[in-house]
Amino acid sequence: MQRGYTRNTAYVEYENEVIPVIIGATGTIRKSFRKYLKNINGKHNITILQKTVTRGAAYMLLRKVLM
Repeated sequence: MQRGYTRNTAYVEYENEVIPVIIGATGTIRKSFRKYLKNINGKHNITILQKTVTRGAAYMLLRKVLM
């Protein structure tokens, strides 16, 4: 028998933690960014993350100008 999940009970069995990892639209980061990023599993390259954010912001601006 399959257990039915609803929106409210789907993640009751997991422990969640909010980690404030924010990169500004121009690629700026806070001093505590590296500390919080260490709490996330996996390998992270801050330079690549910053490039991704700035390219995404540029794409959104370009799309807005062309519309």
